[in-house]
Parts: sequence; structure tokens; C-alpha cells
Amino acid sequence: MLVAGQAQSGNPFELGSRPAAPTAAAAPAAPPPGNPFELSPPAGGTVPATAPTMPPARTTEAPIADSDERVLFGLFVGLSLLLTLVVVLLRSDLRKCYQAFLNENLLNGLYRNQAGAATPPLQLLHLSFLFSGSFYLLLLVRSAGAQPFASVVGSYFACFGLLGAAVALKHLGLFALGRIFPLQKPLGRYSFTIMVFSIILGFGLYPFSALLAFGPETLQEPIKWASFGFVGLLYFFRSARALFNAGALPLQRAFHFFLYLCSIEIAPVLLLWKALS
Repeated sequence: MLVAGQAQSGNPFELGSRPAAPTAAAAPAAPPPGNPFELSPPAGGTVPATAPTMPPARTTEAPIADSDERVLFGLFVGLSLLLTLVVVLLRSDLRKCYQAFLNENLLNGLYRNQAGAATPPLQLLHLSFLFSGSFYLLLLVRSAGAQPFASVVGSYFACFGLLGAAVALKHLGLFALGRIFPLQKPLGRYSFTIMVFSIILGFGLYPFSALLAFGPETLQEPIKWASFGFVGLLYFFRSARALFNAGALPLQRAFHFFLYLCSIEIAPVLLLWKALS
């Protein structure tokens, strides 16, 4: 009886069985399939946070390019109106310059009629060459990525100033050489020849400028080299005419002729190239 009672009371220091671990919390129930566009949370019960997306930054290259194209088109329209006005008002003088460009005798006759100096109509025609040549020069420096200023208008007037300085330097050099050496008459006629050829060059560059400014991209390089060929051909024709008129003078005065080549023909071109590069 005593032993049975002790067995029933048990050992107070004996450890009983551990309680069962609590069951995991049930995942939240998915929303009823009423809205097909509603997102259900994942099994863990939390929705992962997503980083906010920033709107793409706006680029201003396209508007700037469009603005430059509009300014370039405005300059081309202004040049077209100027050349049209010159042709309408100075048609007879322009015809005389073209005839003198083709015939040496007509060139000498036109020079005698000018009394050794260019009249205002020819000066205006020569000024139109500066406007046309500056626009052509602007297109060349833009295609080479060497635009002097950020604005198209500023770059155009920079080209105008450089081209005008080169032309003025050449004519002033010829005038100074004619005063220093006894070559005033032949150098004066040659200076007038340069003016006539420049007038023809200004009108001849106009179609090339139009194609370079608004022509297709695939034809830019052929048009550029064609314009170089046109300028080179005109320069060769002018030089041949000048040497024919000079006769034996370059051989008789070889030093003076070499001095002329370095200071009048080569120096302005090098200065213009250096300023643009």
C-alpha cells in the first residue's frame, strides 16, 4: 500500500513533456477574385517596396538643332533676296562683268571705263560676293565642326569679317606694291581683275551653298568637293589670265614676283586658315 502510494505521487523533480510548438500563422487569405487587376500579397504577408521611378530627363539638343536650322534658313533667304535685288538693279553692270570674265579685251575696256577705280555699282557687286562667300564659308566650318561661335549669326559675321579682311589685305597689298615699285598700272589692272572674278565667284557659289545647307546628307561630300573644284578652276583661270597679261614681267622681276606671291597670294589664305582652325 505504501509503495503504491509513492508510485502514484510520482517524482516532483521529474520533467514532463514539452508543450507543442505553436503553429505558424496562417497566410492572409487572398482577396476574392472580384477585381482581376488587384494584386494579392505574397505568402509572407508583406508587399515588397519598389523604388520610385524618375521620369526621363528632357534633352535640349533637338530644339537647339532645330533653332540653328531655322536661323540658317533665315540667312539663306536674306542672301537670296540680296542677290535677287542686285541682279534686278545692276543687271547691265553684272552683264559687263560676265563678259569681261570671258574676254580679256572686254576686261581691259571695262577697266578703262572705270577710270582706274571701281564705280559704286561694281563695289556693290563686290559686296554681294562677300555676303555669298561668307555664307559658303560658314557652311564649310559647320561641316568641319569648327564653328567660331555658338550662335549661327555670330559665326556668320565672324566669317564675313575674316573674308573681308583677307580681301582687303590683298587689295591693299597690291596698292602698296604698286606705289613702292614701278608697277602701279599692271597691278591696278590685276586688282580690278580680282574684283571681277570675285563677283562671278560670289554668284557661282550660291547653288553650292544651297545644296550644302539643305541637300541630302549622302550628297554633302560630293557637293563639297565639287565646290572646291569650281573654286580651284576659277582661281587657275584667273592666274592664267594674269600671267598672260604680265608677259615677261615675272621673269624680269623675279624677286618682286616672289615677294608678291608670298605677301598677296599665300599670306591671306594662310591667315584665314589659321583663324578658322
